[in-house]
Amino acid sequence: PYYLGGYSFGGMVALEMAQQLQARGHEVGLVILLDTFAGELKSTGSLFRKYLSLPLDQQWMHLTRKTKAFQRSLGRRVAMMRLPAILKNVRDVCYAAGRTYKPKPYDGPLVLFRASEKGLSSTNEESAWKSLAPQIEIYEVAGHHGNIVDEPQVRLLADKLKARLETAFLENREEFATQSVTLASADDSEGQLEIA
Repeated sequence: PYYLGGYSFGGMVALEMAQQLQARGHEVGLVILLDTFAGELKSTGSLFRKYLSLPLDQQWMHLTRKTKAFQRSLGRRVAMMRLPAILKNVRDVCYAAGRTYKPKPYDGPLVLFRASEKGLSSTNEESAWKSLAPQIEIYEVAGHHGNIVDEPQVRLLADKLKARLETAFLENREEFATQSVTLASADDSEGQLEIA
């Protein structure tokens, strides 16, 4: 069987791949989503309106978290400006696809590792996923969307991910071979997670 996974929008890519593989008669052993949102990506304007509707204490908490992440975000934005135009175009196309893609119901094994710190985009995610994928298992990983794939959180994520893959392999009567697992990522050029 196929084992697919992705981070952020890469999770939607993995889910769509799983659906297409199943439609062609292939078996999908497991789909793993790393902090992938169930709905379409929200525009900056809609997120800002949502922010303004929050109680003041939640606005302050969100602003504090965003301020702490600003330096990292700025570094990524500067790095993005240095990318060749063709790679910037790929990122733009992924962003446009994320804004318009509507996930279809999926009746297969699916695991969501979600960040424990919720952002403005992550409201009602659990109910949205459960309506799309009745077999979903949801696990929380310490951190927020931007840092669950960075040290030190990524070590905890890798341990949970490895354990869940081992279980999936046993369920499918496969031997767990130590090998590199690469996860699709639309958010980060560093979006590779190796499990040894």
